[in-house]
Amino acid sequence: MKWGTGRAQNLARAGTVTLQEMRAAGITRQMAQSWRDFYSYVVQMNPANPSAAGRAQPMQHVVDLFDKGK
Repeated sequence: MKWGTGRAQNLARAGTVTLQEMRAAGITRQMAQSWRDFYSYVVQMNPANPSAAGRAQPMQHVVDLFDKGK
């Protein structure tokens, strides 16, 4: 998904990702939702995990893109 590394890069990428890009990559709303839930769980289990901490919110953004694209 080309999120980069670290929270700042992850959040910056969320602002540029498009629904068309996600669909072209074969990403579905269900996949994005599952990844969001996974990263949220990892953060709860290990709050010091910098990658997971920066990915739950961008994955929510992808879920929102699917919701708005309907």
